[in-house]
Amino acid sequence: MSLREDMKLRPPRSSERYNPLARSFVLIAAVIAFALNLLGQGAPGNAMSTPKDTPVDATQLAVPGGAGATAAASGSASAGAVLGFQVWQQDKFFLASFFTFAVPQTFTGQPPAAGQTISPQQGTFGSLLLNPPGQGTSYSFTGNYMLGWYPTGGLKCTTACTVDKAIFFVGGEVRAGITNAAWTEATSTPISLNSSIGYIVPEFLLTSKTYNYTGAKDSGQNQYQFGAAMGPSLRFIGGDIAQSENTAVRTTLLGTNKTSMAGLELTFFVRMNQFKPYVRFTHFAPPYGMNVPGFSGSQFVFGVDVLSPLFQATLSKN
Repeated sequence: MSLREDMKLRPPRSSERYNPLARSFVLIAAVIAFALNLLGQGAPGNAMSTPKDTPVDATQLAVPGGAGATAAASGSASAGAVLGFQVWQQDKFFLASFFTFAVPQTFTGQPPAAGQTISPQQGTFGSLLLNPPGQGTSYSFTGNYMLGWYPTGGLKCTTACTVDKAIFFVGGEVRAGITNAAWTEATSTPISLNSSIGYIVPEFLLTSKTYNYTGAKDSGQNQYQFGAAMGPSLRFIGGDIAQSENTAVRTTLLGTNKTSMAGLELTFFVRMNQFKPYVRFTHFAPPYGMNVPGFSGSQFVFGVDVLSPLFQATLSKN
């Protein structure tokens, strides 16, 4: 038997003083976002710029909207809309959830023909497993916490240690999310099965500080930052396609009967204002000797996120 297609990702990407209501809102939002994080597949680090003349230790809230695009070595590519919510302090912490709607929404594939080891379409399913939010409809979460390395004292600096004085930053980040997809096998008797693909990537994060450049008096502020992240990466397949009675279909279209895989990810990124290109290297060993085209072994994913605030507010400290 065999299966292939229909991937439908579900969700599932003014400064004012603190007052009790605003402080409660920030605290609740941060707790919720952090809890969800333990469950974004875009680039690591912050995705938005801090407005001009904002204190570096001020908390920011934003509802960003924009677009993301990815391309994998297998030849699959996608682009789609991104909408999210995020809370952050520049170069200190970042908590966010993102809804992504990308095309294609549906995938159709055929099993290997006589004499074939794999079919050309199997790489498309492997690419979906490699980069779940890159296609269809998905909901993802990301969060990090950073510590500055200062000229005197390193991580133990205790005097005048605002983030703009740091040389670079080290910390941890978690990216996670879930994607719902319908896979369709294009045979004489088509079979369509729903599925869920989950991922979680806890990683070590190393970044430069955020560099700010301001032009003329009334011009805006430009920022850039670069960094890298590395950590273990987990993938989980659930839903109807993961049921034991559909093992043959899953194996034909994906190349393996396994429903969980573990590997390693290494990402390099640059952020220039709201424009954030990145390249990600992944390595997943073929599960029990069964290769997954477009997923197993060493793979590269190239992507870019472009976000702009639909709403943004600065909450100053007391």
